Amino acid sequence: MKNLFLACIILLIAASFTSCKLDNLNPQPSATTGTTKSDTSTTLISNTTLVGNWNIVTDTIKDVSASQTVVYKGTPTDHYIFTKYGNLYINSGYQNYVDTAIYTISPNSKVGWVNSYISVNGVSSREPSSSGTFAITSLTAHSLVITQDAIAAGGDERYESITFTR
Repeated sequence: MKNLFLACIILLIAASFTSCKLDNLNPQPSATTGTTKSDTSTTLISNTTLVGNWNIVTDTIKDVSASQTVVYKGTPTDHYIFTKYGNLYINSGYQNYVDTAIYTISPNSKVGWVNSYISVNGVSSREPSSSGTFAITSLTAHSLVITQDAIAAGGDERYESITFTR
């Protein structure tokens, strides 16, 4: 009976050490400014110019083919959070847009991301999809403007300009 009790104690201690080692393989979530999401990678990106919490000032979307323009004015909870590990977290009140993605910055000052989770007006998807490429039109310590000219699959021309502040 004594040996069985001792074996159980040793097994419990071994399980505790094993679970601690597993925690290092998958980092525990740590809060970042404005969200409870955490970085999911441990590899730092080489270009950290966008790292931080960017609040949406305006998001202007022009559908050239339909001659329509929508100007969304950001609220205090609207943000793009670019992490030093290449993760991007988006929360925008326009169409109740939420996005979790991996972003990259090209040498010619363009940023794009691949969505791993996206929700628009409550309809969500975990299928990977691309945002397309945005040009970094203006960047200072406290302001950022990214723009995109795109032609959709149906031939519709679309223009978007997002202005941010820190």
